[in-house]
Amino acid sequence: MHPVRAHHLPDLLAAYLDHYLHRPDLAYDQPTAMGALAYTDSVLHSDRASRFLQEGGLWRQWFQDAPHMHGEDGISTYLGGIRLACTVIDECADT
Repeated sequence: MHPVRAHHLPDLLAAYLDHYLHRPDLAYDQPTAMGALAYTDSVLHSDRASRFLQEGGLWRQWFQDAPHMHGEDGISTYLGGIRLACTVIDECADT
């Protein structure tokens, strides 16, 4: 992910999560958005995801309350999926 192209992405992802993590009844793209925000933090050296992931944060509360979510409330699976997708995209762009 090129930092110049991605500078607005964390704001958009955080706004999406601020809205949809208040709705545990909705199974949209919350896990993917959370993984993407964590990924942009790692690439842009920012810290936007931590407020969602901290104890008592919206992500943890949503994950606990969402009837369709199971397992650990960590984001490693979602972050890994975003990393894999970005790697594939980067490799395709290089060819």
